[in-house]
Amino acid sequence: MAIPALPPLPDINEAAYQQAVEQAAPLTPAQIKNLRLQVDDTERAAAALPRFFPKIVTNSVTVSLSPGATPQVVRLFSGFVTTLMVVDQAGNPLIVKTVDVGGGDKDFTVTWEKDAEKSGSNYVKISPKSPYAFGNVSITLVDVNVPISLTLVSGQREVDDRVDVRVQGIGNIATAALPKGVVPAILTMLSGFGPDGAKLLTSSNTEVMAWEYKDKFFVRTNYALLSPAYLSMQRSPDGIAVYEIPRTPVVVALSNGTPLNVSLSGY
Repeated sequence: MAIPALPPLPDINEAAYQQAVEQAAPLTPAQIKNLRLQVDDTERAAAALPRFFPKIVTNSVTVSLSPGATPQVVRLFSGFVTTLMVVDQAGNPLIVKTVDVGGGDKDFTVTWEKDAEKSGSNYVKISPKSPYAFGNVSITLVDVNVPISLTLVSGQREVDDRVDVRVQGIGNIATAALPKGVVPAILTMLSGFGPDGAKLLTSSNTEVMAWEYKDKFFVRTNYALLSPAYLSMQRSPDGIAVYEIPRTPVVVALSNGTPLNVSLSGY
């Protein structure tokens, strides 16, 4: 009776290769893709804002140094840096000397130019450390005896990316040497600030600012105004112009040869 042949021995090299593959890449390509998708979803969820994404805006406020004046509000948001640009009523920079924040470093991160050997700067950068940080900031300015105070509020629907802080009563706008027909209030608007008594309007275009002042609208832009016909106009050397126009909900401006409809509201 014939003895059956023995089965072939396993290929040692092939077994070692399969073992090395399992050790080096224990997951299949499909499993790797699925794992990366899960990691991406987790990271996206961790980075997502808890409630909503705020609308990013620029703002302009006027600060009064008079006793009893209500501090203006600056809107912050966690993960965003808000820059305060401090100027006098004529638009000239006011150098920051010291900055003190309610709550100290616990609630807010604050930076500004502190080097005494340098000329300093007129800006302060503030960022909240928590979604609902609340407090105030006191800013002392060079050659200004009274500090300015601003209220800081976090977690609003809008966040101030930049706030132009105009200090009322500091700096002079000379009127004696103005050419005939030039309105001092328009010179203030050319600097990006509304004169006392002006109301800042909401514009649908970030390149167009507008105020309501003495029953008229004043539009500040580097676009050419097509409609309505303006009553007066002043232009600065950098090309920015302020147009005095009748009250209207829509103005038409020209940008690179293209007419633009800009809505004005808030009056």
